Amino acid sequence: MLVDERNKGNQEFKTIAMVCALFLGKETEVVKQMYESELKEARDLYNDSEKEKARIELKIQSLEDQIAEYRRRFVTSKYLK
Repeated sequence: MLVDERNKGNQEFKTIAMVCALFLGKETEVVKQMYESELKEARDLYNDSEKEKARIELKIQSLEDQIAEYRRRFVTSKYLK
């Protein structure tokens, strides 16, 4: 009878262990999905930031070129008078 109770206890333990493993596996999958989602969002934000940075750098270059042109015109007109 003691052996039967021990086997029953082992079977219950195995059942509990299997349920826990399934639960933890699903929980791990949920955490993985959340992590991947946040990682994708961070990548998208980084990519958007890089595009904006490139756009701003082009605008800065354009403005610097305009300033150089205005300076050149100013110096030219100053010496022509």
